[in-house]
Amino acid sequence: MLINHIPSTFNKEKPLTDKIKVLCFDHEGGHGGSSRSLFSLLNDMPCDKMEIEVWCKKKSHLSDLYIQKGIRVEIHPELPTYAVFSPSNID
Repeated sequence: MLINHIPSTFNKEKPLTDKIKVLCFDHEGGHGGSSRSLFSLLNDMPCDKMEIEVWCKKKSHLSDLYIQKGIRVEIHPELPTYAVFSPSNID
C-alpha cells in the first residue's frame, strides 16, 4: 500500500508523528458513481494513520457510513457542481 512508502520524516529535524490530513469533496451529493467510488476508496484507507474529512454537497446514506467509520463529514450545499456537457447541447 502507498502509505508504507511515505518517509518517516519530511524534515530531518522534526519526525513525522502526526496523522496525514486528507480533505475530499463530494460535489455530487452521495447518490452517483463518483460518490460511491470515493466512499469505496476511503473505506479501505488506514484511518489510524490518516485524518480524513469529507465535504458533501448533500446529506446522504454515505455521509452516515463515513461517520460510522470515524471519518469527519461536513455538509456544504454551496459546493459547485460542474458538468462536461449540458442537456441543451446534446443532439
